[in-house]
Amino acid sequence: MSSAHEIVTIQAGNFANFIGTHWWNIQESSFCYTPDSSIPLDINHDVMFREGLNLRGEVTYTPRLILVDLQDNLTSIRKECPLYRSPTEDDSKPLWDGQVEVIKDEAVKKNPFLDEFEKLSNPSANNADETEKKEKKISNEISSSIEKTPFNLYSNGEDLYERSGKEMIEDGIRRMTEECDFLQGFHLLFDAHNGFSGISNNILQYLEDEYKRIPSLCFPVFQEKGNMPIQDIKDQMNRLYAVLNSMSNLNRNCSLFSPLSLSDDIVTQSEPYKNFPFIDYNPNLLYQTSAIYATAIETLTSPFRLKAMKFTMSDITSSMSTYGRKLVCSSTCLPFPLSHDAYLSSMVEKDVPEYYMTSLTPFYKPDSERTLFQSSVLRGVPRNRFQKPGKSLFRSSEYEEIFGEYLNKYSPSSATTATVFTEKVSIDVPFPKIFKSAVSDCDLNKEGGSKVPMAASFCNSDSSGDFIENILSQATKLSFKEYVKCTEATYEKDNYIEIIENLRGLQDNYLNY
Repeated sequence: MSSAHEIVTIQAGNFANFIGTHWWNIQESSFCYTPDSSIPLDINHDVMFREGLNLRGEVTYTPRLILVDLQDNLTSIRKECPLYRSPTEDDSKPLWDGQVEVIKDEAVKKNPFLDEFEKLSNPSANNADETEKKEKKISNEISSSIEKTPFNLYSNGEDLYERSGKEMIEDGIRRMTEECDFLQGFHLLFDAHNGFSGISNNILQYLEDEYKRIPSLCFPVFQEKGNMPIQDIKDQMNRLYAVLNSMSNLNRNCSLFSPLSLSDDIVTQSEPYKNFPFIDYNPNLLYQTSAIYATAIETLTSPFRLKAMKFTMSDITSSMSTYGRKLVCSSTCLPFPLSHDAYLSSMVEKDVPEYYMTSLTPFYKPDSERTLFQSSVLRGVPRNRFQKPGKSLFRSSEYEEIFGEYLNKYSPSSATTATVFTEKVSIDVPFPKIFKSAVSDCDLNKEGGSKVPMAASFCNSDSSGDFIENILSQATKLSFKEYVKCTEATYEKDNYIEIIENLRGLQDNYLNY
């Protein structure tokens, strides 16, 4: 019986799966295959991964993952994981002696992201463990290959879920949860601006009905393929309709959610985009933007995935959602700018601000907001870099308290939960090369550029109310008749009124405390 408190992860949508791919790669890159006490191993990977046996009797270690995407986006992923194929199974042998005509679609050209995968793989490796180590793969228990159809409408997702996805997805979730000894929660990462929001909201309703006491932590994302901003008025209306439904359903059915967007305007995705002090990225490249989000999610969720776990997902979600404020803001600092000859206590002492957190949630400004609660993580800073030897500035030598002092100087909060551990975040290939030269100059990535320290925070901030207000102001500019055009199903005005009132109630939670 496992002692890990397991989490089941659900990813739905193209951009969500971009993020998820980086996220699983980051975790896999931190696996240790040779015992070496010099390497800090703080994360308990049994929380997110499951051990099993394939038909060859070999041990497998795969994510507890339900993955949903369009068929066109899954062309490079095998429908059946090769780890679980029979040793004697050969699809190339015909089952009869007659003439066989083979008709194949033209092979889809792989993008540079997947080409980088193949460069890492060693096709001649016979050892299963070595192959698993070198191949950066996502082995999904369920891959819902949705038929080719325009999927920009929220109602498309709802219809498809009821018509063909419901049984497959819910059975997959049920199988995953039944093999858990201590299920602590669900992660849901999904595109909240198109048909996948319709699928995800049905999944959320299922989780609420069947696993009411199990918390769910959700990350709605909003980025599209192609160039931003989104100019087409019809596309903007469809996105707004999907966003309204997503935010309302999240407020009703999940434990905690944090929207992630490079732009404050999640409908048009217009400029300005987030500026990161140590990162130079192209906001139109999903490969790059998804990597930034992945490191943040990996760090934000680490407190309830540690071997020395002090908090569960329920602890975080319940404390952060006090007063019904389920929408929280996320911020990140990648990498954390503490060079080899500096100390965290010195950053607290200085009058010149040294706070480099960048918001990933619309309207949130980390260094100028009233924050009720925050859950912050600092990882990868050596223990001897918190306080200069012989110079005690703090009453306690506890690393969490020193980090808490740093947070409270630049981002004051009524209550701060600080988590500190020494394992850095992996930025090994295929992570994009997006760091500015200052990162190398400051010696922030001493380990061959493959690992860096970083920080990330969840904040219960008043600015979440501004985010909801912005959505509502855009929504109320349009008449109800305009929203009917965004749905293929029968849409009643009472449904629209209920959504608006639900979001106004959420907004009020940020105004009255």
